[in-house]
Amino acid sequence: MFRKYLKRNFWILFFIDIISLSAVFFASYWIWMDWEFLEANFYKMIWTLLLVLVLKLTFLFKFDLYSGLWRYTGIKDLINLIKATSFAFFFTIIIASLPDNVLLISRSATIIGYILGIMVLGGVRVSARIYFDYRNQTSEVSGKKRLLILGAGDAGEKILRDVLKNKGLSYYVVGFLDDDKKKIGHKIHGVPVLDSIAKLKKIVQDNMINELIVATPSADRKAFRKIVERCKTAGVSYKIIPSLNEIMDKKVKLSSARKLSYEDLLGRSPVQQNSQKIAKFLADKVILVTGAGGSIGSELCRQIAIFKPKKLLLFDIAESSLYHIDMELSENIPYLDVEPIVGDVKDKEHLQKVFACFKPEIVFHAAAYKHVPMMELQPWKAIENNVFGTKILAEVAQDFAVENFILISTDKAVNPTSIMGASKKLAELVVLSKNSQQSKFSVVRFGNVLGSVGSVIPLFEKQIAKGGPVTVTHPDIVRYFMTIPEASLLVLQAAELNSGGDIFVLDMGKQIKIDKIAREMIRFYGFEPDKDMEIDYVGLRPGEKLYEELNAGFENLEQTAHSKINVVKTGEPRLVKSEDLQALKEAFREQNDIKLRQIVKKILPEYEFKLIGEK
Repeated sequence: MFRKYLKRNFWILFFIDIISLSAVFFASYWIWMDWEFLEANFYKMIWTLLLVLVLKLTFLFKFDLYSGLWRYTGIKDLINLIKATSFAFFFTIIIASLPDNVLLISRSATIIGYILGIMVLGGVRVSARIYFDYRNQTSEVSGKKRLLILGAGDAGEKILRDVLKNKGLSYYVVGFLDDDKKKIGHKIHGVPVLDSIAKLKKIVQDNMINELIVATPSADRKAFRKIVERCKTAGVSYKIIPSLNEIMDKKVKLSSARKLSYEDLLGRSPVQQNSQKIAKFLADKVILVTGAGGSIGSELCRQIAIFKPKKLLLFDIAESSLYHIDMELSENIPYLDVEPIVGDVKDKEHLQKVFACFKPEIVFHAAAYKHVPMMELQPWKAIENNVFGTKILAEVAQDFAVENFILISTDKAVNPTSIMGASKKLAELVVLSKNSQQSKFSVVRFGNVLGSVGSVIPLFEKQIAKGGPVTVTHPDIVRYFMTIPEASLLVLQAAELNSGGDIFVLDMGKQIKIDKIAREMIRFYGFEPDKDMEIDYVGLRPGEKLYEELNAGFENLEQTAHSKINVVKTGEPRLVKSEDLQALKEAFREQNDIKLRQIVKKILPEYEFKLIGEK
């Protein structure tokens, strides 16, 4: 442990402190007494100095003031310095109060020395920090990217602190931009707030800026569009700090910056959440999330983790996806008790063991087959997994008296034309039939989420990257869209509102034309649709509708306490007869497509279907 004190750096710091403390000692006595007194009592003063040095240096060692480098002096070091000099001061005063004070310890001079000591020792350390920071900035700027930070708020300050702390980063922060006029002209850690975003082009040219970091996590899509336009005009590359919902525990670092995507421009206003109610609902609970490795499931896990559950059970049949979300949570929230479980919701025996072992109190069921054309090819798989997998999970949850069970459903379950949509509607009916006073079973229904696996945005990005063409099924097809974090947060908010037997419908805003999205994405990536890149209309896929609905004609929507969450009022829920379910089970086991669809039609009269190849 003493090896660190044998280095040259330690001895330099040690002798600087001895010289500084000696100077402070004589200065304090000279201020209080006079020079003649010091000359007359020189030898006694030397012995007094030795005592003071021993006391102060002992406590400087005690509070670890020599283990670090002065170039990295921070607030913690200064606090420890104050503690060390304070302890030395009190011990000196005690010695001065002894009856036989043979040494020339003056209480008044000791007080002066205490104040001067903090100022001098602290000043030396801070001066070293300032010197090395300045030297690093002037000597290491060459070869580094000149960075501009948009947003002189908390997120921007954290980005700057990350750059200053990590000298290995290939960035040098030139300044900030902010539209708040009160901040312009001021400095943050020595870096100036230069001007507003309106002056971006001039600042980029005058300061040879290489990159812009957008550190405004709460900005809406209109603001992002303006930023993108100004960056393109200024000819500077740009990255964005994700929204605080996307950042685990609100840790903002330069490494968390990512390229601005088209999804950011489609994003909506931030969700207003009642954190206290969600925290009360989730905190200290054992929570199971099925499909935990999927787009919605993984984001649910991230959101739930923030509210500190007692244990979070990650359940998924896909081993790789499960591994990734488990590692992410373990790394970013190490205090969270996470249990990854590879399993299948159709395996009742395994589910029973999981519930018996961990006793989950809340279940979010996000596991499902959701790809419409794929399920049209293998409809028995949609029925087996989405209907009977849900049924098995709901039954096990009911047997173990789960407090809350929330099924993640889809707008495709309303007046379904696809087997996937029909399977999700049947899953809704199965779940609602399990509702009781002891266990609350409810459904949360919403439309497409931006960026999920298999969704249109990633597909368009790949097609544009290859040079096109971009494929759209129909020029008039429209869809609801919502970001993954927004959908997940609203699911948690709806779950907190759960009174049992509810179908919650999230406010998805207005439907957007897929053709419009394709054209805007092509422009976003710097091309002109129909000129630089073609759009091919390939026709509706099996089971696909021109538009989606969030509620059927017989379902009345009522507003809940949350402005973006409605609840369906249908009276008594439809019950699915056991003999129909048995017939459905036999049909999927036989993989009899026509028979299976006919049984689904019998249970769900609103289901309209065409077999592949029919017109």
